[in-house]
Amino acid sequence: MRALIRICLGAALGAVAALHAWAGEVTLHADDGELSVDGRLVSYDGAFYTLETTFGPLTLHADRVRCEGDACPDAEPPPVELTFAGAPLIGAQLMPALIEGFARARDMRTYREIHGDGDSTHVLLDPEGAIRARFRVTLSDSDSGLIALLDGRADVAMSLDILRDEELRVREIARDALVPAVAEDNDLGAISVSLLADTLAGKTRDWDSLGRGAQGRVELHLYPAASGIQQAIEAQLLGPEDLPLADDVRRHPDAATLAEALDADADGLGITLASRPGRTRGLTLAGDCSRASAATQTAMRSGDYPLMLPLYLHTRAERLAPITRDFLDYLATDAAAGTIRRAGFVDLLPHRFLDPIYSLQPGDGSDVAPGSTLPDSTTLPGAERVTTTIRFESDSTRLDAMALDAVARLADAVADGLHGRRSLVFAGFTDATETADALADERAAAVRDAVRAALSARGLGDVETEPTAPEGLPPAACDDSAAGRAANRRVEIWLR
Repeated sequence: MRALIRICLGAALGAVAALHAWAGEVTLHADDGELSVDGRLVSYDGAFYTLETTFGPLTLHADRVRCEGDACPDAEPPPVELTFAGAPLIGAQLMPALIEGFARARDMRTYREIHGDGDSTHVLLDPEGAIRARFRVTLSDSDSGLIALLDGRADVAMSLDILRDEELRVREIARDALVPAVAEDNDLGAISVSLLADTLAGKTRDWDSLGRGAQGRVELHLYPAASGIQQAIEAQLLGPEDLPLADDVRRHPDAATLAEALDADADGLGITLASRPGRTRGLTLAGDCSRASAATQTAMRSGDYPLMLPLYLHTRAERLAPITRDFLDYLATDAAAGTIRRAGFVDLLPHRFLDPIYSLQPGDGSDVAPGSTLPDSTTLPGAERVTTTIRFESDSTRLDAMALDAVARLADAVADGLHGRRSLVFAGFTDATETADALADERAAAVRDAVRAALSARGLGDVETEPTAPEGLPPAACDDSAAGRAANRRVEIWLR
């Protein structure tokens, strides 16, 4: 699959659009009226003007400027054509609402053209009724969307997985979660990640071994093998232990259908989505530690829930049309966050919250016992935590692209007053397998330095920041699974 994607990428990058030649002096005026550029029009391809100016060649997008002069093309710039392809969870459930929200934010209106099952176009019109853009959304699966992006059939790939390639740019736009679930009348309350993996692999298939009072054989309910959701399930639960999926699995086309079937099966166990639980009852993830994890909004925002399902958009690392950049920038706004929440997903904007660990009283640092008192602020980083949490590969302190995006969002939120003029405290953690003594401190310092740089770039060099290695805090999740260990390799951000 990855080899095929790279072949498609090479083919896509080899294609070059021909430009129509023009000649003559023109002036390009920016939409806001604050800038004008004079020069000789070299080319115009319907989307970009290229001028020869006294400062050298200059290329500007036609969507951002007005051309004045005898050499200007007679026709107005054509509507921007933008194609999204890939995961139905994004394309059917979220993208239509985001496109409509973006249009409203730009004082545009929309209508929708249906081309067929899983294929439609959102037409965006300006206040004068002129068509400014056509956003086409085609549904397939994550891998097919990435291939369509790389071979030039799509501009944006909607995916539940990251394709790491220097020729691509990826951004996480929202979060969902994988939730083990049973019928409402099933009395099982919790399951460990490792036991869930063994059950999916067929190693454990009786309810007594899972802790349910009534006996019976576990019936597994999952998704089609090629779906992004199923691939995420297998990658997170089976892949780390190199376990095969059991043969006798009942497959369902989508989360809603799976939830309906699971609700009718007293012996059923399935993986639903936090955004589409249906009438099922989600199980808590518990393990060999005192920490239990549920797919709450806060746990998903912070990434403390071990079985996350991020929603990604991929674009090519090349010049984008302004309206495309505007749309991608819109996804980080409060308005888009509200749309994401109304669609049932979790947004990525930083929020302050009281961490659930405050219902736990640290003892001697070796265990955590239930309690009702708030720990002394001198022993913990602060009274409030920020949902922004940076996670790391094993034994690493490197901030990847997703982490740097999170840092940028945090800096923007601080600029808007999130911190309330309090200090930002960076608490570093490791998982149980990491042995480097200074690793937690180094992670905290790495995130602090990145946040400092982002704040300084926004003119906020006076915000107080400090790294710390807190003692006595419980892990984000149990260390008895790869998913739990990944959740624990982190830097939390607190306000003090």
